[in-house]
Amino acid sequence: MLISVIYLNILVTMKPPSKMNLYLKSLIICFLFSFLVSAFSFASGLDLKILWQTNQKTMLESAPILADINRDGKDEVIMAGREELIVLQRQGKELWRWKTRKRFVTYPSVLKRANRAALIFAADNSGLFTCPDGNGRVVWQAELDGPAEWSASAIVDLDGDSKAEVVQTDITGSVWVFDALSGKVIYKIKVKGKPVSPAVGDIDGDGNYAFEWQKPLVLQLHLQHLQTGRSQCKKHQHPL
Repeated sequence: MLISVIYLNILVTMKPPSKMNLYLKSLIICFLFSFLVSAFSFASGLDLKILWQTNQKTMLESAPILADINRDGKDEVIMAGREELIVLQRQGKELWRWKTRKRFVTYPSVLKRANRAALIFAADNSGLFTCPDGNGRVVWQAELDGPAEWSASAIVDLDGDSKAEVVQTDITGSVWVFDALSGKVIYKIKVKGKPVSPAVGDIDGDGNYAFEWQKPLVLQLHLQHLQTGRSQCKKHQHPL
């Protein structure tokens, strides 16, 4: 933390460059660097024991998900390999794996269900969007308008009918909303650029959900009112 204070003090006392965005970049880079140093220092003092290891013989580009997907009362490890979904039990024993058409580049999303196996959602970079259940059986699939890169699904009850919807993006600018159980397309909107992982929430407490997604240089907020069909898109320039 001392390192953070030193770096921040140096930056505050420096004369800002002519371009403010360069100053902000320098500030953020130094802050992140000092945060990483502090985090590594803290982690080095922890006594963590390795319980098990396993080699899945694939490339992992994202973090795993922990969830009880088959209702056995124990969490499984769900992860996306290069071209397959992999589920592990305790001690790293493989429960099942499912091969997709092309490469996964982000983590899967999980919808837990009462008295039934969970649903798992993952899109690959060929545009194939797949929903298998917790037993490895494919429930439904959909073809997106293009590859899904760095876009994990957001799961939420958008219209308050106690049924979950799935929000998924692709690099053509399409933002999809699917019925989580059937895969039926509820609606689709088109935005400029290549949106990645969406976030969904009621940001102003009016009962309507907002979609938010990140893309280079621009943060977009799309307000979608399901009951009226009205929509509004706002753009906020980001300094980075």
